[in-house]
Amino acid sequence: ANHIAVDGKDIRLAPGMNLTAEIKTGQRRVIDYLLSPIQKAGSESLRER
Repeated sequence: ANHIAVDGKDIRLAPGMNLTAEIKTGQRRVIDYLLSPIQKAGSESLRER
């Protein structure tokens, strides 16, 4: 597609235009991103193999 809706207006996209986009992926706090490797390691270390 070469058009995008911005604030209810149809804007034509052209090569070389600058674009800033946000991708919404759900609700997750920054601290969750930082602590997830530690939490994963902790839960795996307590598991019996």
